Parts: sequence; C-alpha cells; structure tokens
Amino acid sequence: MTKPEVIERVRCITVTVRNNKVIISEERIRTVLKLGDKHDDPISLNKDDILDGFRGMGYVGDFRQKKDIKRNGLTRDWRFILHVIAMSIAHRKGGYDGLNLV
Repeated sequence: MTKPEVIERVRCITVTVRNNKVIISEERIRTVLKLGDKHDDPISLNKDDILDGFRGMGYVGDFRQKKDIKRNGLTRDWRFILHVIAMSIAHRKGGYDGLNLV
C-alpha cells in the first residue's frame, strides 16, 4: 500500500515492499538518480526563458504571431528529441505537433 505522509517536516511516500516499510523522499530520488540539482532549484521557467531556449535550439518561427511552438520549426534532431520527451510524459494519445504556451 502506498500513501503520502509528512515525516519530520519532509513530504514522503511510504510503501511496503516484501513486508518492509520503505520511505521515499524527494531528496532520496534526487540522490539515487544523480540529478545534480538542489531542492531549492527552480522547477519551472517563465515564458521568456522557454522562448530563449527554443531560439538557442535554432527555432525558426515568429513567437509574437502564434501562442504555440511547432516542431517543424526545429531541426530534425531536436524534433526527434522533443518527440521522445513528449511521448514519455504526455497522457494523451495524439496531437504532439505543438507545445501550448498559454
């Protein structure tokens, strides 16, 4: 059984694996996966930072006219990488051509 709890002011997930209680915290996940970031690092970016990132990837398109970013404005290698990421984290079955910025 899995349930979220707060242990010593730290949010954790408590699970039972083979009759042993296992406590998983965000810090433990960061350590095991070797993410190299800190707990207070930003987890989201503002719209201007996102657009600067796409410009750095060579995006060709006018951000002022449209409110979304189309994959076809990127080079082939970036399109493939974004496709893999979108397929990995999205819950929808189709419509992966654009990234909505609204």
